[in-house]
Amino acid sequence: MFLRKLSHSILLSAMCVTGLQAWAQVSLSTTSLSFGAHTPGNVNGPQTVTLSNRGAVDVIVSSVAASGGFSEANNCSTLHAGQSCTINVTFISATVGSAKGVVTINSNASASPQLVNLAGSF
Repeated sequence: MFLRKLSHSILLSAMCVTGLQAWAQVSLSTTSLSFGAHTPGNVNGPQTVTLSNRGAVDVIVSSVAASGGFSEANNCSTLHAGQSCTINVTFISATVGSAKGVVTINSNASASPQLVNLAGSF
């Protein structure tokens, strides 16, 4: 009788464990960058954002893009547990006024896409 209850308990435990799913989890060092006021035509920056894998599952970064007069360069691809990558954002002022943009990071992370709001003026 004890053996039957024990084996039943082990079976239920195994069923619960196999039903668990791990999700890719990331964090950003900041969710906004401000480039302040600059002279039109100048390249300003770069400023850096760090994307970190905070989970146990690999994070696969499928794309990183900047909008609104901002550009980015990154070394993000597959991040194993505990690894990070950097995204360098540059502001290229073109005309007088203010600019707003976003860096959009697409990945297999549960909260994808991750966004970094950008602002600058000239």
